[in-house]
Amino acid sequence: MSHAADNPVVGRNKALTGTDKLTCQYRDEYTNEPNPTTILALQNALKKALTWNQALMTGQVSNMARLAKQENVTQRYIAHLTKLAYLSPDIMETIIKGDLPPKLSLDRLKRGIPLDWEEQRQEFGFTR
Repeated sequence: MSHAADNPVVGRNKALTGTDKLTCQYRDEYTNEPNPTTILALQNALKKALTWNQALMTGQVSNMARLAKQENVTQRYIAHLTKLAYLSPDIMETIIKGDLPPKLSLDRLKRGIPLDWEEQRQEFGFTR
C-alpha cells in the first residue's frame, strides 16, 4: 500500500484554464514535507549538473552540443540543468540531505537562478 508521501499527488485542475489539465503536488498534503519524488529529482539533477559542468569546464567535452548528443538529451536540457552547478554550497548540501524548503522544486530552479548566493537563499525560501 502506498502512502501519500510516496508519490506526487496528481489531480485535475480546470479552474485556471477551463481545460482538464494535470497538476502535480510537490509536498505531502498532510505533513507539508517535500515529496520524495521531488527530492530525488532535485538530487539527480544536481548530480548531473555538477558532472556536466565539470566536463564542460575542463574540456572533457568540447561543447554543449557534443555533451547533449553524448547524453542523448537536448542542449536546452543541458543548459537548464547546468545552472544548478552555480547554487550556493549550503543550498546544494540541503538538496543532498533532502531537507527542502517549500519554495524549492526542480521546475522552479529551471526557470533561473540568481548568481548571488544571498539572493538564492531569499528567493528559494532558505532562512538563516
